Amino acid sequence: MQAYSKFYWPLALISLVVLMESQFQNAVLARYPNPELQLSTFALAASCFNLINSLLSFVPQMVTVLARTKHARRICRIFVMTIGSIMTLILAMVAYPAPGTRILAALLSIPAEITPDVVRYLRWLTPLVMVNAMRHYCTGILVQAGATRSMTALNILHLIVLVTVLLMGRFLNWRPISALAGATISSNVIHLIIISWIAFHINDEPKQQNASTELGFYDIFKFFWPVAVTSAMFAMSRPVMYAFVNRTGEALLTVAALRLAFDVSMFFQNPVNQFRHLYTVFGKEDPAGVKLFMRKVTFGLVGVMALLAFTPLSRLLFKQIMGAGPELTQAAIQTLRILCLAPLVISIRNVYHGRMMVGKKTIGMAVGAVMRVVAIGVLSWTCYHFGLLNHVTCAMLLVTGFIMEAACARMSVKNNSNLNLKD
Repeated sequence: MQAYSKFYWPLALISLVVLMESQFQNAVLARYPNPELQLSTFALAASCFNLINSLLSFVPQMVTVLARTKHARRICRIFVMTIGSIMTLILAMVAYPAPGTRILAALLSIPAEITPDVVRYLRWLTPLVMVNAMRHYCTGILVQAGATRSMTALNILHLIVLVTVLLMGRFLNWRPISALAGATISSNVIHLIIISWIAFHINDEPKQQNASTELGFYDIFKFFWPVAVTSAMFAMSRPVMYAFVNRTGEALLTVAALRLAFDVSMFFQNPVNQFRHLYTVFGKEDPAGVKLFMRKVTFGLVGVMALLAFTPLSRLLFKQIMGAGPELTQAAIQTLRILCLAPLVISIRNVYHGRMMVGKKTIGMAVGAVMRVVAIGVLSWTCYHFGLLNHVTCAMLLVTGFIMEAACARMSVKNNSNLNLKD
């Protein structure tokens, strides 16, 4: 258990540091004129960007599981660079040609008055797809070597650079797009330079357990495409809801409230998602011990989240610290209270995700993720049709989607005898 704590808590701290960046971004935008408009614009742009960028989210786990020899590392690196190039091209085709931007606006029902700014954000962020691809690859190398403390230090540096540029942009009265995009690009590029240097100088021989020097592109792709679909479906959950919310009369307030509450809830969801790293490293040898550790941490996180959501601390956070107005604050608090259920469901789901990744049978992850988005889409349409779609029902839909995904993941594991590890 002590080994798990030593490995896990630096990763959990990383997730908190990364999420603090979102809070600083929100806080800066909330202090510009017309904050609901600024927050909604950035939320829609970030959701669009993440539809592409999220395809790379499981690259660290892929590297941890598959890159068990020097040859396998080289093949994984080439694969990641290839996928990153393709994803960059796809996003550029959406962000730059006029037909691509019109299709994007139509699919997500983006209001005409903010579409130009959403597109400008995307144009700034397009080069970051390749940057993030290589950051994820290097992260996988560091996780495999157990260098989680180095990763924590790097992410703290990432936060410092981002906040510094954000504050400088606000002080110099930059436009919101310039401040947000400039801070994001500079922090990510500096992070890539340093983590690449560290990964290159890791001299530890990769673990040889279950390794194969014959690892090829097809083997990697067979592991990668289901997890890419899984992460893409997570990124698609919000845009699917936004597409219906944008048709309602309170679209700006609803999207802004969801943005604030979702980002706060991720302080508790992302540490739970770090269990995937834990499971890919330790889950095969000691699944019962890993599950016990996950259970204890999850209950602790949910307790802290409930304390924040159901006490005056939530009003202090959204109104005083984030600078949101009274109406927006109330809506964000109501949303956050419902989202307290999410970490519990996600923790259960991640146990089954971990089993599938260790067993290299990841297609069940894709099936569950698709079913989550289908459930959210159908329920969003239903709520919109009956005039019930708002920040409260959107939070309920997100939790319902996670329940659907967890159920599908459990079914996939139970139906595959190779994944039913003794625990």
